[in-house]
Order: sequence, then structure tokens, then C-alpha cells
Amino acid sequence: MMGNQKTGSTAIACLLGKATDSSVSQDFLYALRPSGQHLLFESGVPLKKLVQQNRVSFSKQIIKELDLIFCMDQVISCFPKGKFVFLVRDPRDNIGSILNRLKLPGNLDALSEKQLETLPHPAWRYIMEGTIYGIEGDDYIETLAKRWCCIIEQYEIYQSQMHLVRYEDFVADKVSCINQLAEQLGFSVVKDISGLVDIQFQPRGNRDISWEDFFGTKNLYAIETICGDKMKALGYKSVNNDLLG
Repeated sequence: MMGNQKTGSTAIACLLGKATDSSVSQDFLYALRPSGQHLLFESGVPLKKLVQQNRVSFSKQIIKELDLIFCMDQVISCFPKGKFVFLVRDPRDNIGSILNRLKLPGNLDALSEKQLETLPHPAWRYIMEGTIYGIEGDDYIETLAKRWCCIIEQYEIYQSQMHLVRYEDFVADKVSCINQLAEQLGFSVVKDISGLVDIQFQPRGNRDISWEDFFGTKNLYAIETICGDKMKALGYKSVNNDLLG
């Protein structure tokens, strides 16, 4: 499973594993020291080498490593018979959820060095700054918006080999979404997960605040401007094309 952070990936991977009685591995690259993100995207360590060094984690039936979307050519080379799932979420909710997770506001012009230094894991700083992924933005909102677009571009390149799951469709009917995904991936559903769908697998963000209240007009406009075309292609509508008047 690949895509951006805060796309329901933990819940989807866990529920899919429960429904199909399959082994699951999640986010183990973050646990490496230095992190897998640093090794892959900053130091240029080949994915094949990381796979060899982490055979147990990479041997699971379901693997959730979101940032592998940035090296899909290597992923396909390492796992030529693999089946790949791409997770996506409306960029306004997606970016807002990331910032909620990091306890950061969405309406600033820039983040301070202190705010970056206090992020809970070095990999989050990579995400906020973007440079090791080849993403450059004038500020943190632009960087996160460009990251979302860059991830979608990778999906567009490899979409014939990927199964798309929209976060919104998952939330609307979790059981049906998981069962359908299991079928697409060739798994047999052996367990009813209807009693598990309300488990909170990750800290929940604040869903009671509007996009404009959270981001402010300027930052919300930036997200919709940068992501607009790809939002439309995935069925996400702009709330206002004239946010700045």
C-alpha cells in the first residue's frame, strides 16, 4: 500500500489483514536508524538492498510503506508479481490531517525552526521540507500541496498496475470497501470485520473546523490552485474558485 500519509492507510491495512487473515507489515522503514526514507531518497541506497536487509518485514502478505510510491520502478523490479494499492484523500483534508497529527496550524506563512525541530520523527521533517523527494515549495503549505500532486503523478504513471482506494469511499462503507479490495487483490474474506470498523487506529484530527477556518483564505487558495487539476480528475471539487476575490 502506497500514497500519502493520513489517507486511512493504517486502518485499511489492519482491516484488510483481519478480514483475510493475512500477515501485515506497516511503516517499518521509519523504525530504521537512519530511517528508510533517508536511506532511499537521500543516500541513494537501492530498495533491493533494504529488502534483503529486512526480509521478514518485506515477506508479509500485506505491506504498508507509503513513501515507496516515490520509487515505484524499484518496487516493481523487486516485486514483479506484487499487487499494489494506491490510497488517496482530498488534499485539503489530507494536508489538514497531517498538520493536525503534528499539532501544527494551517494558516501560517511559514514554520519556525523550533516547530520543525520538535516534530515527532525525523521523517516528518523530510515530509514538511520536501527536498529529499525532489519537492520544492515556497512555504510548508505549498510544499505539502506539491507533495500531494507529486504522489498523484506517480499513480498516474503506474495506475494500470495499481488498485485505487479513495479515503472518502472507505469511510462511507468500510466493510464493503475492504471486501471489494480483498477480492481485487485475490484474497479470500474469512472474517466479518463489521465489529472492528469503528476502532481508531490513528489519532483523529479535528473534523469540526472548516477548511477556510483552518488554513485561512490564502493557504486554502494555494492548495486548490496547486492541486486543482488533479483534484478534479479524482472527483474532488474546489469549494470556491474565487477565494481571493
